[in-house]
Amino acid sequence: MDSGICRNYLMLRKLTKFFPIIETTEFHLDESYKVSLKDHGIDSFESLMDTKSGTLVSFSNETQIIRLTLSDKQNSTFFIKRSLSAAFNRSIAMCFRFAKPHTRSIKEFQLITHLKANGFPVMIPVAWGEQRLFGLPIRGVLVVKEIKGIELEDAFLNGNHHERCTLAKQLGEFLGRLNNAGFFHIIRLKDIIIAASNDEYWDAKSLVLIDREVTKPWPRKFSPEKCCYCLARCYAKFIRAEFTFTPKQFSIFLNAYIKEIKQKWEPTRQELLQKTSKHLKKILKSARYVNALKMINTIYETR
Repeated sequence: MDSGICRNYLMLRKLTKFFPIIETTEFHLDESYKVSLKDHGIDSFESLMDTKSGTLVSFSNETQIIRLTLSDKQNSTFFIKRSLSAAFNRSIAMCFRFAKPHTRSIKEFQLITHLKANGFPVMIPVAWGEQRLFGLPIRGVLVVKEIKGIELEDAFLNGNHHERCTLAKQLGEFLGRLNNAGFFHIIRLKDIIIAASNDEYWDAKSLVLIDREVTKPWPRKFSPEKCCYCLARCYAKFIRAEFTFTPKQFSIFLNAYIKEIKQKWEPTRQELLQKTSKHLKKILKSARYVNALKMINTIYETR
């Protein structure tokens, strides 16, 4: 934990000895996993925040992700997603919007809940909780079951042309469904898992969204402008990860995307490309992205 965050947290904990009511903790644990987690001593908020077990997957000043495999019959694997702090200014801003502020972990849990309610395959939440001081979030945790499969990014990089075309179609359909349902978040290829055929929850080749930290986890009102801006931001992420579609793959991707949103908006491919490219050109100002923009313009001019 960052030394500054640690000092502030310890100071606030000392205050609670004199004013215990100012600190509250809310924690939920799925009954299906209660015994298994209890046997390994990680069935409470504090134990999940403090456990040294598992492998550290990623770390920042605000978050930690730990991969933990239990020594049970199934060798169950979980990801413990910790929020080590919550930005005070963001919490206050949410209060001024008459919305309850939350840590990143709980926002991700809320997104999972909304996605599931709209029929999307999601990670399975096992436990989640949040600690508050004076009503504002200070720490949070989310535990999810591992999704068996491979990252969409790896599938693209290792696939042949035919496989990449199939994946481009699936990705277009997936993003189209998300936008059609009101979810306009930035999606990276590594944020999507292709569920394995032996996964106990999802069918083979189901695309499952993982690791999404968002400001607004709820669905929003659909609009063509949001679609174009979302597509531009997503494709910018693809390019910045040094990945681009071929013209044929990009065309397949767009056709699949349009098919999924046509009940609310049915643009031509040229119209969608033109409006999306305007946003994309503003996002990608560096000369290193010129070739990608030329490819997009070529598709637009020849269709």
